[in-house]
Amino acid sequence: MEVRPNLYGEYILTPKDEESTALLRRLADEDNRVLLLDPSVRRHKVVLERYSVDFPLDAVKAQPHVVSATRLNGKDNIATRQVLLVHEGPPPAKLTLRSWGTYTLRSYRSEPVRCYKCQRFNHLQVRCVHFVRCGVCSLNHPTEDCIGRHKSNEATTAKCPNARRKTPTPGNLSVLRGFAGCLACISSLKHHGGGNTAIMKHVDNHRNNSGNTVSSPLLHQPGQPGSRPPSSLPP
Repeated sequence: MEVRPNLYGEYILTPKDEESTALLRRLADEDNRVLLLDPSVRRHKVVLERYSVDFPLDAVKAQPHVVSATRLNGKDNIATRQVLLVHEGPPPAKLTLRSWGTYTLRSYRSEPVRCYKCQRFNHLQVRCVHFVRCGVCSLNHPTEDCIGRHKSNEATTAKCPNARRKTPTPGNLSVLRGFAGCLACISSLKHHGGGNTAIMKHVDNHRNNSGNTVSSPLLHQPGQPGSRPPSSLPP
């Protein structure tokens, strides 16, 4: 069965067959009696690296314990050599695809949730109750305004939206939405539950001029509603 939380902190259980439905009904009739259930096998998201865009995904999907395989796209929706897998159980370090070769697997790590309206962490833009804050200069106007000025070769002052201070490279907008050089920004990320791994991934993404919210700066996957940046910078 599928388990997912709702906006009120409750869990919604969705059975996928009649047997699971009958089990849930029996549980509802047991009142306060404690019942032990067999835990389901945990699923892990991993990235298959260096898999040629000419190779079929069917060879990956046919592997044992592989639930799904999705080709990741880069800028301009161009397919990359990386494939996002959902693996049932602990994934191996490498995956052998017979005549297609052997490929390395790495963990999929997404960035912490961030609002691109007020530039704060831990909530989405669709639920934001704060004032608009520019992700470039930190003033109270939409980020698109400064991006438009940048495209027109007008001067802009890059200032960290979390610390309201200038970045070490104020003329370089490649650190937009993260400002990798700002220690106060990293401190804010730690305060909102971002571990060292998440922080380093966040920093690496923005050093590579990425507005995406996935594990690699070269990839793009649809995120949660309202979680995408309002725009992106020109290359």
